[in-house]
Amino acid sequence: MINKLIFISILIMAILFVTWVKDGESMNPPIKRRIIIDSVTIGIFWLLYFGFFIASDGTYDNEIKGIVDISLLFFTFRLVQLVARLNPIVSELITFIKERNESKNNKSNE
Repeated sequence: MINKLIFISILIMAILFVTWVKDGESMNPPIKRRIIIDSVTIGIFWLLYFGFFIASDGTYDNEIKGIVDISLLFFTFRLVQLVARLNPIVSELITFIKERNESKNNKSNE
């Protein structure tokens, strides 16, 4: 579980960095506020861990594990989405796949 929380923390900071690279000074919310928001988000995950896994009797362990797993998936997909927007190779590949599907659909309809 600690490994997942560390990975979530790294993903959140990576998303912050990629967003800053993508938008620069025109980030919305601004970078200073975004650092605070992301730090609080990371803190909430760690407090959740310390509060429920260390101090509790194990009643909610499965629910907390589910929340952490879903959060890990969300932040991973969000980072992939941001990198895909920044990388022209990915956007060209998506365009190529769409054009190829359209040409296949047109041939099958004829």
